[in-house]
Amino acid sequence: KKPPTSHMAQFHQSKSLTIGSILICFLLLITSASSANLKKLLVVFRHGQRTPTVPLPFPDFQTWDNNFPMQVSSSNTRQEQLYFVKPTRDEGVLLGNSFSGQLTDAGVKQQVSLGRTLAQRYGRQLGFNSEQLPANAIHTETTWKPRTIRSLLSHLSGWFSEGMPVDPPSISTTELTDLYANWYEHPIQCPPVVDIQKAITREQDFVDYMQQQEDFRKHLSQKLDVPLEDIDIFFLHDSLSCYVAEGYNLPRNLTMDEYERIETIATWEYNYYFSNKQFVRLSIGHFLGRIQKFITQNDTETNKRLFLFSSHDMGIMPLLASLSYLPKEWPYFASNIVFEVYDNNTVRIFYNQDTQIPIPGCGLNYCPLDVFFSSTEWAIPNDWRQECNVKHTNDMFAVPLTSADLKRARAT
Repeated sequence: KKPPTSHMAQFHQSKSLTIGSILICFLLLITSASSANLKKLLVVFRHGQRTPTVPLPFPDFQTWDNNFPMQVSSSNTRQEQLYFVKPTRDEGVLLGNSFSGQLTDAGVKQQVSLGRTLAQRYGRQLGFNSEQLPANAIHTETTWKPRTIRSLLSHLSGWFSEGMPVDPPSISTTELTDLYANWYEHPIQCPPVVDIQKAITREQDFVDYMQQQEDFRKHLSQKLDVPLEDIDIFFLHDSLSCYVAEGYNLPRNLTMDEYERIETIATWEYNYYFSNKQFVRLSIGHFLGRIQKFITQNDTETNKRLFLFSSHDMGIMPLLASLSYLPKEWPYFASNIVFEVYDNNTVRIFYNQDTQIPIPGCGLNYCPLDVFFSSTEWAIPNDWRQECNVKHTNDMFAVPLTSADLKRARAT
């Protein structure tokens, strides 16, 4: 295994505890957390399984069948666009009743299951009874992508599976959220991010690692019968991961060993990018800042207790990095980050429910909010718009839902 790179090493070194942090940890150890009650839950999750977003560099004869209709309705309203979505200019039609980047039937079930699991684990702690969830207690956001929108609807239906409410929450969608949770599709919005990424690819450790993969890229080029310049490990992994998730045979007789090596290279590459603090700061820092505002805001009047954010892998990875955590594996479909906020002003963070993320200064203890905020201060820009020279305005709107909408969302 290649030793940590210079700035990756610095990334890990920055997590070392100060004497003051150790004292805080000691105090936390002798402070009973049993009296603390869960006050809020914030969940950022990747959409469910989908069809490939990028065509493979060779003819793809896989049939992707989905029950989800793909044509836009005649009314063309915001409400209807949640369900009847026509492919955009960058989304091509695949074999079967599907288009690229579409949530599959398995992806729908995946999100329903995730919502149900979280409801069973946290519902009672949040004061939700087994029959119905209060709509006014839930805040939702999603990027304006068909797969994230329907993932959120399906996820919600899992939470509501015990009993559909008369008045479900509205779904808030925003183009600007795309800049935070899907930054790579909008590089022109933050030129410094592009400049930093280009600089990273010229670092010697990065160059050396990628050169070590050249023989494998040549092997893939010969096996797949495509030119070497068309072998992009990231996009190849992105497409092939859809095959693996759906249980389809890999194309062109690729083996699982070859796929796993492709994933290892892609994970290393993006962990390297996200070990650069300035890269993380500008790509996801503003979103982290908004999460912290939701954590601290007084919700006495609105009674908000559950916050759901439907995102992408390129939202999950930098957000984990902003928490000083680099995953060993690529965030799979429906991967999630859960922030547990308690009424004694402490927080715990979990990745995929069973992996607790240590917070610098607290480790795995219940962490005081001020310590958590201090540990992530480096990742939040003072003025993201100014640092990125962004002139885009927030185009958020809310779409009201009905019980029938949620039932329809999980119907497959």
